[in-house]
Amino acid sequence: MPSYGVVGRGDGPDRGFAINGMVEKPKRYEAPSNLFISGRHILQAEIFSLLAQQPRGAGGEIQLTDAMQTLMCQQKFTGVNMRARCSTAPPSSAS
Repeated sequence: MPSYGVVGRGDGPDRGFAINGMVEKPKRYEAPSNLFISGRHILQAEIFSLLAQQPRGAGGEIQLTDAMQTLMCQQKFTGVNMRARCSTAPPSSAS
């Protein structure tokens, strides 16, 4: 889990629940849930001005998750629980 952002799950069904928090690359014991951010976002244009002002976060990188957390103070965020198989293993090289 330390390689992903994780959301805090609020009320609602799997197909549209409220997100009540986000943490970028948390330690396992600091994660608000076991729901990670898969990298599929539909965001409002305001995110770009927040990113331009965003200080560096986890790993010394400018984190989209941090800007999303800021925007979440002004707008509602909704998550969808997608059940899919995923792997963090690097792709095998073709010979």
